[in-house]
Amino acid sequence: MYHIRKTQEKDRVWIRDLLQKEWGSSLVVSKGVLYHADSLPGFLAEINGNRQGLLTYHISGNEYEIVTLNSHAERQGIGSALIDAVRCEASNVGVQSPLAYYKQMTMLVQSGLSKKDLP
Repeated sequence: MYHIRKTQEKDRVWIRDLLQKEWGSSLVVSKGVLYHADSLPGFLAEINGNRQGLLTYHISGNEYEIVTLNSHAERQGIGSALIDAVRCEASNVGVQSPLAYYKQMTMLVQSGLSKKDLP
């Protein structure tokens, strides 16, 4: 079973390494804005103390935007649980659901592209 928690400062090196490996860089452009995704708030999924998933997000005014989403344990619900965690946090402060990124990634998967194909 997995455990979801907020990212902490002690996770930053692992986050940077994961983003470099999975995305080619910790720099991510979304909606024309350059983000240092390794510095963004986020949630981690852990199984037996081992990090298995990451979601980073950006808050701008009244909007939560999911910037990155990674899961290393497929078909266990980790990606959905990470999205639920940020959705719950957004809901607690009265913000609508942050699903724009998730919808974009779903379209990529359906088209046969990968994260590395993003501009």
